[in-house]
Amino acid sequence: MKTKPNRGSLAYVKTSLIITMKIFIFLFSILSFGFSVENGFSQDKKITFTEDAQLSMEEVLEVVKKQTDYNFIYRSDLFVGSPLVEIKKGTVKVGVLLNKCAMLTDIDFQFTDNGAIFLKKNPKVVESKKMQQTISGVVTDNDGNPLPGANIVEKGTTNGVTADFDGNYTIAVSDENATLVVSYIGFATTEVTVNGKSSINVTLEESAAGLDEVVVVGYGSQSKKKITSAVSEVDMGGVQDMPNSTSGQVLQGRVSGVTITESNGSPGQAPSIQVRGISSINAGIEPLVVIDGFPVGNGIPQSLNPNDIEKITVLKDAASTSIYGARGTNGVILIQTLKATESRSELTYNGSSGFQMVPNNWRPQTLDAPQYAQYNLERVQEVNARSGSNTPVPDIYLDALNSAPGSGTDWQSLLMRSAVFQNHNLTYRGGNSKFKGVVSAGYLNQEGVLLNTDFSRLSLRSNLDATISDWLSVGSNMFVAFSDNNSIPEDGSRGIIMKAVTASPLQSPYDENGDLKPYIPADSPGYFAYANPIFEANSLTNNRIERDINASINLDMQILPGLHYKPQLYGRLLTREINTFTPSTIGRFAIGNASNLSPGAPPFVNSGANQKSDITNWGIDNLLTYDTTIGQHSISALLGYTAQKQTGELSTINATGFPSDNTLNFLEASEVSAAVTDLTNWSLAAYFARLSYDYKSKYLAEVNFRREGSSRFGDDNKYGNFPSASVGWRVSEESFYPEDFFMNEFKLRSSYGITGNSAIGDFDRFGTILSIPNLNNLNNNFNYVLNDNIQVGKSLTSLGSSNLKWETSKQLDLGLSMGFLRDAITLNASYFEKTTEDMLFNLSIPRASGFASTRTNIGEMVNKGVDIELAARVNNDNFSWNSNLNLSFIKNEVTYLPKEISQIISTWNVTQVGLPVGSLRGYIIDGIFNTQEQLDDPNLHGWPGSKQLGAYIYRDVDGDGSITGLDRDYIGNPHPKVNLGFNNVINYKNLSLSILTTGAFGYQIIPQLNEVLYNEKGRWNVSTEFLDRWKSTENPGKGLIPSLHYANQHAASNLWVEDGDHIWIKNVTLGYQVPVSVLDKTFISSLRFHFSVQNLAKFTSYSGWNPQVSNFGNNPQALGVDDFSYPINRTYTLGVNINF
Repeated sequence: MKTKPNRGSLAYVKTSLIITMKIFIFLFSILSFGFSVENGFSQDKKITFTEDAQLSMEEVLEVVKKQTDYNFIYRSDLFVGSPLVEIKKGTVKVGVLLNKCAMLTDIDFQFTDNGAIFLKKNPKVVESKKMQQTISGVVTDNDGNPLPGANIVEKGTTNGVTADFDGNYTIAVSDENATLVVSYIGFATTEVTVNGKSSINVTLEESAAGLDEVVVVGYGSQSKKKITSAVSEVDMGGVQDMPNSTSGQVLQGRVSGVTITESNGSPGQAPSIQVRGISSINAGIEPLVVIDGFPVGNGIPQSLNPNDIEKITVLKDAASTSIYGARGTNGVILIQTLKATESRSELTYNGSSGFQMVPNNWRPQTLDAPQYAQYNLERVQEVNARSGSNTPVPDIYLDALNSAPGSGTDWQSLLMRSAVFQNHNLTYRGGNSKFKGVVSAGYLNQEGVLLNTDFSRLSLRSNLDATISDWLSVGSNMFVAFSDNNSIPEDGSRGIIMKAVTASPLQSPYDENGDLKPYIPADSPGYFAYANPIFEANSLTNNRIERDINASINLDMQILPGLHYKPQLYGRLLTREINTFTPSTIGRFAIGNASNLSPGAPPFVNSGANQKSDITNWGIDNLLTYDTTIGQHSISALLGYTAQKQTGELSTINATGFPSDNTLNFLEASEVSAAVTDLTNWSLAAYFARLSYDYKSKYLAEVNFRREGSSRFGDDNKYGNFPSASVGWRVSEESFYPEDFFMNEFKLRSSYGITGNSAIGDFDRFGTILSIPNLNNLNNNFNYVLNDNIQVGKSLTSLGSSNLKWETSKQLDLGLSMGFLRDAITLNASYFEKTTEDMLFNLSIPRASGFASTRTNIGEMVNKGVDIELAARVNNDNFSWNSNLNLSFIKNEVTYLPKEISQIISTWNVTQVGLPVGSLRGYIIDGIFNTQEQLDDPNLHGWPGSKQLGAYIYRDVDGDGSITGLDRDYIGNPHPKVNLGFNNVINYKNLSLSILTTGAFGYQIIPQLNEVLYNEKGRWNVSTEFLDRWKSTENPGKGLIPSLHYANQHAASNLWVEDGDHIWIKNVTLGYQVPVSVLDKTFISSLRFHFSVQNLAKFTSYSGWNPQVSNFGNNPQALGVDDFSYPINRTYTLGVNINF
């Protein structure tokens, strides 16, 4: 039976979104024809400058164009040799500004009725100088793209030229020691001394139209120098060349305080993200992600194409995140996708292709054929000696004793492959002062290094902006993605990877005909028989298809000068479908015996499942902003209202007994065990405000406030208040600060605020009512008989809580920013302390209540740390070097739990007061019994029944004189104390080299795979560590592996724990920019080739595949566990970037 949810609200939302999309299409059609210029322009319009600056004439006109609807018409070489214009912070009338420019440049401004302004040079007699030397070269940006129209002027003269279409220039100067001043709109002006050279190539650094750099923040943007909170922009240098399949990888190693963990190498798998550590025990811990103003949830969507990202900003402290209220505790990641460039049309192709593989030395090392045979020979002999029996050694081991070293079946190599990777992206940008847009399309295909795994994604994006009038502009973003993902149940202690790692080297995956065998028998009684992992990988189906549609539209309406109303409407439709199928030919794990070495051999009843989900998310923002300058006081204000709602429908069908393994038709299955529909639903609404103030760009202050209501919380605590405040002092702007001091920028800042965490279940506030406790057994239900009729019964299975409220985090942040040598070197450092209170948790309650647990607010946790970002840039003729180093130091500690809860325990982790959340937990082994004196010592304990020579010495933690499960204790910290990222981009002439290095230090990993690899029971192949196991008192080995075999000698303990410290060269890319002279007669404006290696090398003592591993992702109570996860790979790619 299938139950139907109430579809009224869902249908309404879908209909609304369809209507909205139709409106979008209509607007796009209108906008694509452009707009005519309005009449009646006034020279009394005012222009605002937020900083004192020196601007070129073109930069002044660019500012005027952006703040008015004037169009300037002039010759491209009109401003050659023109001096820079001194601009003072404040507001000035257009007429006054242009008159000042006219006096400086001898240019005549002629206004017309339709808003066009003609610029013409007044003739002037200039004393000529004898030219002594000719210099030529190319002007490019940091990526090697030519800058046509760049101005090159001999300093102190009006002698100048402009670069041609390919950035080439030639200029004759009067002195071999002359200085060239090179400028271009949107780039910082550079001075170069000739020093007798005849060839000088110039690379210009981007700037914000010659003004202070602007940084995207919550619901707006701010001057970087005036920011008083912990905000970091991601260094995107070299990103475009990296073979990133998901957008989360872009952040890796590029921002202090942000930890990116690639714990799983499965194709298309998104990494987990943490900002300044973990702030919860049982609620979500990933940051809120906002894409082009649309809050899409916690974590970056798998559907987002990394090539579509133009800028990323990370908000880390409460002063910057409180504007997002209950979703700000874990930080906020703001992503801005591609934007069009005005008056510049460009078609770009970026493509790369390569292959992926897992190096042999990254793989777990197990015994080869002769080692395995010798080990089993010794096992039989040891067991016989201990038990007094005379069991013969099976022939399968005796026959392999003399085989060649390294021989035997290499199961890992059979399961793994060299996998193909390809990525193609096409982007078009274009527009004018009235209308501009960008359209991009991408295709990614990534094979997995394990058989029958892959990921592919098709994406299409369109971002459009239009200026309709001098008071109204409109923008829209549309994004569509389709992804297809095939995976296998590779993870875990009984998954396909475990089978391949521990499979017998004496068995072959093929039968006598060369076909794959479905099942591998046990080598001898007591060993496991299992499904052939190679056959299983090729036979199982686990396919996921995802369709993601996003759309938004925004307006910017100027009500009064400085006062703007900015509404935005956004929506998302996300559908997923997962199909799984296990054919009848897949066998089962089973221990072989003397009469049957293949007890779990197929056939078995086949089974399949289909799961579909549809998620609809929509929201609206209404923003009112006001910016003004009164004398030397600058004020910026924001008022806003937001509402967002998400509904979701989930349907699942499980079936068994299909007539064939070749088709999956649920109508033909012999039994359909479950067919149900589940619905998820949440909504929020909030008011928020921000007020920013600065005096002389020197004394800075900001306050934020948000009041938010969420449907996820109890009626008594549905609303929360989230305030913050921050101040800053730019010491370098003080009159006493030396003007020519080598530290040109020095700013101090501090902030304090409160944020919340609402990342819990949609219905945790309610008690749960069920009619069927087990969906796989429909006969187990709460039905009852009334009046001789069967009635559908329901039962309350968990308690609700009307008092359920937000987790709150109170955060203090102290920081400083410094710039040296005109910002050639910059340093940003922050100290933070974040206290999380009322942590959400499932609290166990007495069984007498009829319930096992209830959701409640308990506990307190503190994160303290320091973030450091150090950047340096060097530019010298043909050479440039940009370097960014970031370091994060963090300490996590649980500071309070109620008396009823002394510990929160999971299988390998424990949370308790005084320890980091999710600390590693296990037995403590103090050695191996190796003497009779040790056996006689009553203070030394073994596992009950196993206090013998060669067995482990267990520590009696609870002091009761016996070893039990209660003696497990803290054995390690899974949280890195230090995280490092180091990114370098070097350019020399046409060559470029980028190197990204990451690292983490001061943490431990518990390789749960050792439950298998260190298992001395004789169940499967084992680690090469068994070559140094305890064999006798004279040959005790390394003290890691005990004798064979005593009870409970392979449980998690301190002996398993390994340091995860590592340095990883994540990416190295070598690029070559083809000289523009080579492309003169082609339709290509720039051409660049690059070769990249991802995960080139790792330096670590950890024995597993991946020192960043965590099998359970970002689960705070199960961190640092390695249990045969999908291996991380090394990727080699060759790519090309073409601009047409």
